[in-house]
Amino acid sequence: YLSDRIAHMPKQLLNRPENDERFLRCKMLLRAHWTDATSAMEYFEKLPPKSTCVDQLGRAIALGRVSRVTEAKAAYDQAMACAPGDPLPLREAGRFYYKLGDLTRAVDFHKRSADKNPRAAMTPGYPGRAQH
Repeated sequence: YLSDRIAHMPKQLLNRPENDERFLRCKMLLRAHWTDATSAMEYFEKLPPKSTCVDQLGRAIALGRVSRVTEAKAAYDQAMACAPGDPLPLREAGRFYYKLGDLTRAVDFHKRSADKNPRAAMTPGYPGRAQH
């Protein structure tokens, strides 16, 4: 699935530099959310302990998908500490806590994400969704 998605990306996206932050974030989100959970976990577990903030977030997402909740919580904390100004780890932590049924924490993380970047994709709808 992932290989097919990448093969159909626009050429200008495929020709970006390897260290392009937006590209790396998209690649991580695709791998963490859309590959099967076991494969995602295997990928992120193979990364070195001092991986990038983006990869730390991918590991947190993958841990949540395989129901390793305690480890996922710690990994989200690490990802947020690694990139304190970035709304993405906050948004993803909110999504994680929403799925756990912890609506208070979900709303808190989504509000903090929206405070960092009110125009971030999906952020505005999440706090309201978690409150219902």
